[in-house]
Amino acid sequence: MNKEIPVGITDITSSEGNLKRYSKICKLIKSQRALKRNKIIEIVKNTGLTNDKVIGRHIDILQKIKLLENIGGVYILSSEGKSLCELIDKNTNKLGLNEKFFYFKQLFTTETLDQLVTLLETIIENKHKPRKEIILAYFNTNFAQRVWNKITIQKNLRIFKEKRIISRFFENKFRCMEMWLLQLDILEKKRNHLQVTLIGSTALAKIKKYEKELNDKIYEVISVLLTNQIKKFDYEQDKNIFIKLFKKAYFLFKVQSNISDIKAIQSFVCINLLTERLLLEEKEFNEVIQKLWKEEIIRSVMPGRDGKPAYVVLPSKS
Repeated sequence: MNKEIPVGITDITSSEGNLKRYSKICKLIKSQRALKRNKIIEIVKNTGLTNDKVIGRHIDILQKIKLLENIGGVYILSSEGKSLCELIDKNTNKLGLNEKFFYFKQLFTTETLDQLVTLLETIIENKHKPRKEIILAYFNTNFAQRVWNKITIQKNLRIFKEKRIISRFFENKFRCMEMWLLQLDILEKKRNHLQVTLIGSTALAKIKKYEKELNDKIYEVISVLLTNQIKKFDYEQDKNIFIKLFKKAYFLFKVQSNISDIKAIQSFVCINLLTERLLLEEKEFNEVIQKLWKEEIIRSVMPGRDGKPAYVVLPSKS
C-alpha cells in the first residue's frame, strides 16, 4: 500500500478492539448532538467504561476512521457517523451484517488501511506458525518500525529474546488489530494459531488490485463478505429499490430547510443495497442522483467543496 508515508493508528490497546463499542459511543453522541471531549468521557463512563485514557483513545480512533469531527473543540458525528447510527443492529452485542459492511469500509479506506494490510500479509507469510511468532514478525516489518517508535520496537523485541515472552506493548497493539479483523470475519483463530479466512484472502487480493482506486471500488471489496452472488446495480431495473432507500435515508438525515446530508445518504443506501445483493459504488451513486434530478424526483442538488453532491432537497410532496 502506501510505502512512502506509512499511516496507522498507533495509540491502541486491546480495550479498543471491540467495534460494537464504537457504535454505542456514536449513538450516545447522536443523542446529545454536539459535545466537548470531557462531556463525552462523562457520558461514556455511565455505560461501564470508566478509564478516561481508554475512552480518550476511542474518541481519537473515531476521529481517525472519520466517524467524529472536532470543530473548535466540540465533537459532532460526521456524515459517516450519522450513517452508522442508522445501520446498527440493536438486538445483539455482536456486529450485524450492515455494521460489518460499514466498519470494513471505514477500516480499509482510512488511516488503518496500511497497518491492517501489513498484518494480513504477515499472517499469510507466516502461515502455520504460532501466534507469538506472527506478532514478532509483524513488529519486525519495515512498516511497523516506521509507524511505531523504532527504539521502543527494538526494546520489546529484546524482551522476547531474553525472556521468551511477548511484551504487553506488542500484545496490546496486536490484539486490537486482531480483534477488528476477527469481528469482520477476515481472520479466524484456532487454538494458538491465526489464519486469514477465504473472505480475508479474497478481500486482500482485491485491495491490492485496486490500490490506486480503492475508494472507487470499496463496495465491490466489501461484497466478499456475502456468500451469495451479487449483481451490478442497473438503473432501469433497480431504480425503485434505490428510490425507496433514498427517501428513507433522506428523512433520517434531514436537517434544516428540508436539506439532507447526501454523504450520509450515500453510505446508508449503498450498504443497504449490498444487503439486497446489489452493487453500487459512490461514483455511480452520484450518477444516479443526477438522473433522479433530471426526472424531478429530486428537487435540487448542492455540490460541496470537492464538486461532488453534498446536500439534496426532495420535492415537498415526497
